[in-house]
Amino acid sequence: MSGHAIKDVAFGKLHAHLVRPNAKTRAGVLVIPSRDGLGGSLNTVLTGLADAGLAALAWDPYAAYGTVTAQDKVRISQTVQQDSAVGLEHVQCLDYMAQELRLQRVGVIGFCMGGRLALILAADDTRVRAVSAYFPSIRMPVPANARDAVGLAPKIACPVEAHYPGSDFVTTRESFNRLRAALEARPVVAVTSTFFHPGARHGFFLEPHETDHPDAIACKIAWPATIAFFRAALLE
Repeated sequence: MSGHAIKDVAFGKLHAHLVRPNAKTRAGVLVIPSRDGLGGSLNTVLTGLADAGLAALAWDPYAAYGTVTAQDKVRISQTVQQDSAVGLEHVQCLDYMAQELRLQRVGVIGFCMGGRLALILAADDTRVRAVSAYFPSIRMPVPANARDAVGLAPKIACPVEAHYPGSDFVTTRESFNRLRAALEARPVVAVTSTFFHPGARHGFFLEPHETDHPDAIACKIAWPATIAFFRAALLE
């Protein structure tokens, strides 16, 4: 991990982790976690973005719930949280990044449930200049508390990057293919870059893995591509 400090910040009723690069920047990335929330492997994402010259703000999915256990996180993320409600929190995060951090170009990256939510935010808010979705959780039929990320995909006006692991147990290959087709059919001139990682598992970027495992290969290919994607869309 680099030497960048991870700072706790609060705005309104929300809580987040913030990492800023050493040099002044006008670009940043909103990080939407998996159901595991803040900390752990997500810190590597924040510091990696800062190393690339981007401010990184990670939204806390559980700020409204106090202290939560791992079991609480499963229950809340699957049955309690509503995509429509958390989307309003993500808009507040973009407001904070624009108004308090003075960022002029903002991207979004999400993992698992965060991958789905990142795509939805990009469809809803044109301030998002680039979106990266890692193993987005797209369940069919769409759960009652969720919005249809595939149906909303044609509304995304910015470049999109998406990573799909071949051994994903949450999102079927058919569902991901539907997402990719919807993105590639968008009526805008915006890049769609999708990666298929054979043998890699859902959560490959956030879970421990052996050096020669397909998860490790996926990480080695995915993260440099993501950094290049955000640098091209937000900095260059």
